[in-house]
Amino acid sequence: RRGRGPATGRFVMFSLLAIFTKNSGIAVVLMPVLTVILTKRFRMLLSARLWLAALLAAAPAWAWVWFTSRYDFFIKWEEPLSVHSFAQASQGYAHILFTAFGPAFFALILLGLFDQVAKPYAREGCDPLRAALASLATSAFLFQSAVPNGVEPRFMLPAAMALIPFLFAGVAALTRAAAGIRWP
Repeated sequence: RRGRGPATGRFVMFSLLAIFTKNSGIAVVLMPVLTVILTKRFRMLLSARLWLAALLAAAPAWAWVWFTSRYDFFIKWEEPLSVHSFAQASQGYAHILFTAFGPAFFALILLGLFDQVAKPYAREGCDPLRAALASLATSAFLFQSAVPNGVEPRFMLPAAMALIPFLFAGVAALTRAAAGIRWP
């Protein structure tokens, strides 16, 4: 659509600010593609602006990560990236999120994700805001799992913050379901 150029520029600018502030900001590079998939706006994947924004954000970001890791300023790689390190980190981060929220709240988050993302996706696609939140949580989780720099709870803060609205969505879904139950 017309008028999307400024939005592309803002995405690139804020992405680069996040990335140059902290390397984990690279996680936002995955967000547009995941959001497009969750909203089922697949035609947007044909948009040159989407790929230009990703390229303009990713190229300097990867150069920054390469430079800082090469000179050992900011990144301490504990082991080379491998399927094993990714699986171990994914398991560790899932455990961190589970223990941070606790079993009851984590179950409500899953219910909220099901109610606000999975069910709408099965029909016509997810609401863009909910898709962006789910994409942020997923991007942060995948990025931190892929970077072999050790599993630490602080790395899951962006994912945890993006999941909080789904906690409340889970409460709302549970309340709606309970309202339909006939109590003796």
